[in-house]
Order: sequence, then structure tokens, then C-alpha cells
Amino acid sequence: MQKMGAKISQIKNKRTRARFIKIQQAQTRKILANNYSVYEPSTCEKGVMMFGNDCKPNSITSRAAESIGRIESKWSIMLYIMVREKNGKNKLEVTPVEIHTPCKHSDIRSQIADAHWEWIQSYQWQDCILTAGWIAGALGNEPTTEEAYKMFDHLGVWNDLIAEWEDKAA
Repeated sequence: MQKMGAKISQIKNKRTRARFIKIQQAQTRKILANNYSVYEPSTCEKGVMMFGNDCKPNSITSRAAESIGRIESKWSIMLYIMVREKNGKNKLEVTPVEIHTPCKHSDIRSQIADAHWEWIQSYQWQDCILTAGWIAGALGNEPTTEEAYKMFDHLGVWNDLIAEWEDKAA
């Protein structure tokens, strides 16, 4: 019997390998159903941060992270523009994107980058933008605006970044 810690590609028996792949896919889907991948470029220097459905940072094992990167899944991705209005109020602008064709986590950026960039460029209050980011989960697992606000708040977006109009006023 193969060790559970062995790499799937090293397993010679096709049935055993197929069983382990199915187990890994099920575990990955469970992780994605109960967690969000959060990315904001200025605060997520080491890459994507995982948050639980409770909006708190959630650590996952390196094996689970590898699995999320390797297993293709269907995704719900929420694109965000974080804004500070001239009255000092913080708000999130959001647009959803669903990827119905299974893709790897690493492919998300290439799937959404152009649409996100175009949306940012067309945003009417350019001088109020703090930053932009995205939150991804399994298809159907989208955070509410309040949950997204909490996650970006935990990353320090509202405290650490200033809008163009604030920079000019200083």
C-alpha cells in the first residue's frame, strides 16, 4: 500500500492513483466551498491570502495549497475597486465574474485581468480609487459586500492606502 504522503504522480497503480486524485479533488472542493482566496496587490505581497467564511484569515496546509493550485475548479470571482469618497467614506464597488469552464487557481488572473483593468480604467471617479482586488471561491460561494469589506479591512486597505485626492490635499 502506498504511503498517504507520497506524490500522486509517483503512484504506479492506476486505480490507486485515480482514487487518490478523486479524494484530493473532493478535499479541494471542500476547502474552496468554505474559504475565499483574497488578493489585493499592495497588501498581499506573498500572494493570495485565504480567509474562512467567517471573514478571518485561515491558514491551510502546504499540501492543500498545492492541491488548490493543481486541481481545476469552476469559480465565482468578485472583482473589487476600493474607493474613498471625498467625504471620507470608504466603499467597495463590485462586479461578479463566473468562470464555468474549470480552471486552476493560478489561471484566475489571466481569466479576469483584462476585464478588471478595463473596469478600473472606465471608473468615473478615478481620483477616489485606493486599489483594486478580487475574491475567489468555488462557483456559488461569493462573499457579501460586508464580508468583503471585513476581509480587505483585515488586510489594512482602508488604513494603509490613500486616494489621489487625499495625496493632493496633504
